[in-house]
Formats: sequence, C-alpha cells, structure tokens
Amino acid sequence: MKCFVCNSLLAAGILVMASCSSSSKKNNMPIPQPVADTPLVKLGAYYFGGWYEGSGHLKPALINNYPERKPIWGWITQTQDIMEKEIDAAADAGLYFFNFCWYFNTTDLSENRPATQAISRFIAASNKKRLKFCLLVANHDGYRIDPQNWPALKAHWKKWFLDPGYLKVDGKPLIIFFDINNMITNWGSIQNLKNTFTAFKEEVKNMGINGIVIAGCPSPTSANGIGYAISAGCDALTGYNYHSSGFFDTIATPVHNMRVVEYGTLWPKFVNTGPYYIPVSTLNWDVRPWSTTPETEKYFTGFSKTSVAGSVAALKKWILENPNTATKEKLGILYAWNEYGEGGWLSPSDVLKDSLLQGVKEGLK
Repeated sequence: MKCFVCNSLLAAGILVMASCSSSSKKNNMPIPQPVADTPLVKLGAYYFGGWYEGSGHLKPALINNYPERKPIWGWITQTQDIMEKEIDAAADAGLYFFNFCWYFNTTDLSENRPATQAISRFIAASNKKRLKFCLLVANHDGYRIDPQNWPALKAHWKKWFLDPGYLKVDGKPLIIFFDINNMITNWGSIQNLKNTFTAFKEEVKNMGINGIVIAGCPSPTSANGIGYAISAGCDALTGYNYHSSGFFDTIATPVHNMRVVEYGTLWPKFVNTGPYYIPVSTLNWDVRPWSTTPETEKYFTGFSKTSVAGSVAALKKWILENPNTATKEKLGILYAWNEYGEGGWLSPSDVLKDSLLQGVKEGLK
C-alpha cells in the first residue's frame, strides 16, 4: 500500500505527463515513453576469457566434435567487435551483468594478458553501459593468492571499483573469490584472513567508496565450507557451479535433475546463515571435449532452450521466495556465458542460434 505522499506525487506525476503529452501533440513533438519497469531479479553470467588465438583451451575434440558450441562469431572471440556484440546479445536477453573470471600473473597484472583481455575490451566497449560487470578472482590451484602477492593484487582490483559500471551490492563493489579455503591455508588461519579482509574494506572506504562486499564460493556439501567462509569475513556467499551434485550414478543424467537439486537441496543450505547468498544456476556440464578420458566423464543431457528457461525460472522463483537471504538487488548468476569446454554456455552458436538466450528471456517472464 502506497503512503499518502507517494500517492500524491504519483498523481502529480500523472498530471505532469498528461500536460506534457498534450503540449507535445500541439507542437508535433514525440510523446515521452514510460520508463521500463525495474526487473524483478538481476541475473548475470560468468564470462571465461579463454578464447583467443593460440589458446590451449581450443582442443581439437571441442572444435571437431561439438559444433553446437561454436559461437556464431567463430571460436576466437577476443576482439572488440565481438565483445560489443556479446554485450548486446546478453542485454537483449535480459541479463544484467557479466562476471569476469580474473586470473593473475606474478609478472604482469595488466588486462593485456590473453586470459583477462575480455575485461579491457568490455571497459572499452561503446555499449558497455548496457551491462554491469564485476570480478571473480579465480584463485584456484595455479593462481593461488598469498600474503606476499596480496598487496599488488588488491591495488590492481581497486581501480576497477571506481568504474561507474562496476556491479554493487548495498552500494558497494562486489568481488568474489573462488576458493576461500586455500586462502585460509595460505594465510595460516581463518583469523589472519579475516584481518586481511577487514583491512581491505577499510582501504576501499578511504578511496571514497562505501566499502566493498567480499564474497566466497564455498561448497554447500562441504562440512566446513560455509562456516569457514563466514568466519573469514565474507559478506556474501555464492558459487561457480554445482555440477557434481546433480549427477546420477550413471554416466549421463538429464539436466533437469541439476535444477531440482539446486532449488530443493543446495540453495536452501545458505538460508539464514547470515551473509547474503547470490544463487548460481548450473545450466549444464559436459567436460568431455577437454578430458583425456571422455568415456568416463559424467555429463548432462537435454541442454536446450527449454532447459535454460526452466533453470532461469527456478532461479528467479527462489530469489523472490527468499528476500531475507538474497541481496537487496535480487542478484543471481548463471553458469555460464561461454564455458564451451565445460558445456555451460548461452552465447549464440552456429547450430543453436540464439535459442539459449531466448530461454533466458522466457525464464525471466
């Protein structure tokens, strides 16, 4: 129910619009159109920047045996033109942000490196205002963060927080760390890492920003995953994907089961834990193109426009049903925009065209 003041303002606004419309007609001016409603939920997609010339991710099995995964622009998508087309395709489907996987190199932190060029191309895009963006720090094995490289890394991330298009939670930039547990190991204790996170938040406040929201990706099936992330000072919890929890004992499992498990079992584990939870929908998983033993790899079947619509609808439903756990912005993440080697993608392809993105639109209705 609207308060009296709101109703009065609304009435006044209507009168103003009516007056403007009348005046516009008299002067042959275009009639102002109403502003589109704010989306009920704001969904993003993880973006993997591994598709550049000479990338080791372009395995022959992927290129030769999985034509439905080939983007309509070709396998090499690390160009400015293609980034702008990806932004338009994502925004047209109703996506709100890209969550870029960020990898560091001990000798070069710039986004000129192939694995992170996508972020630079996004920042330079003429249509970048159509989407927000944020970082997933991919600090898994091979890219582990420790107290020694932390100072240089955090200095690099902070510059992105100043970009007006950076995604915020409670007015604060969101940064996600893939593996909190290995950070705890490298820092020596949960308390040491918590102290580091606390100091980082204060540093960001000193930049004139209202702090940051640090998120971790704990496993909901791990005995201590959620608890450790909370104790380490994470303000929010999320994930990358939960594919292993959705499989049957057989090699192939209908992808519908992943949606059932996430909605009914995994996402509820984060309810009332304290921090916000940004739920992640695992749209698909099939890593056979990258595997040295594809015959033993479990995978999902039935990935399609229909399955994507169902996954998005379930994600939307859960967010709206859990307002005290979801962020105030009602954020959710889809796995993924372009994880072609792992079988999770939404971008238009030669075979499927834009059907998967049409599934996103249907699920958001």
